[in-house]
Amino acid sequence: MKTAPHPADAVEQAATEAAEADALLAALEERVRDGDDTVTPAQLASTRELGTFAKLRAEAARRKASQTAAAAAEQERAATIEQAAALVAEQGAPARVAAAYEAARIALAELLAVTTTHDDAVREAAQLLRTAGASPMHRYVPVQHDGYVTNESEPMPATPTAPTVAQDQGAAVLSFGPGRIHRAVGTGAVLVTLLEEFGSVKMPAGQPPFAGGSLAEHAHRNRDQVRAFLDRAAAPAEGAK
Repeated sequence: MKTAPHPADAVEQAATEAAEADALLAALEERVRDGDDTVTPAQLASTRELGTFAKLRAEAARRKASQTAAAAAEQERAATIEQAAALVAEQGAPARVAAAYEAARIALAELLAVTTTHDDAVREAAQLLRTAGASPMHRYVPVQHDGYVTNESEPMPATPTAPTVAQDQGAAVLSFGPGRIHRAVGTGAVLVTLLEEFGSVKMPAGQPPFAGGSLAEHAHRNRDQVRAFLDRAAAPAEGAK
């Protein structure tokens, strides 16, 4: 089965034929100028018409090549648009994002609540132990160093019936013995540590990296857009029954 020539090849061939026709006409005209009586007006006219025809064919080849390229570009554009639409339809999941966001919000609220309960219990227990006169968690003992003595800190022994507690009123740390040290952790510390585990978190283009800006700055930039996205995602699809 014979295949059609490539548009670029057809353009090149037509241009070559037009150039050859021009060269032939120029050669005939030069022969006339040199006094060659064998060249007839009919030859000149025929050659000139041949050149004109060759130029028209070259222009036709260029137009066809341009139309072919435009059609191919439009076909590729349509395929790209179809691919983008399929990608959004198959993997774009705003409703799932909204549902996961709500689940995460509830889970974080629970995490902060239980952390607060824990911290409050440790703080209250620490204050009770101070009121009961519990020993401090550390004591200073003299230590000999090559002719001089320094006081160095060491943990005080603690038991379930003789616990120790940090004496600083702002500290919430106590011990009922080895392996039974309790301390307040802080909701903020828990939350930032959790977020730090997600080092690949991406911010919109042009905004500081997740770890490169304050929480307030990021929230100010994005909260309205995110909430609008979540509201739309959680709402029923338009026209749905």
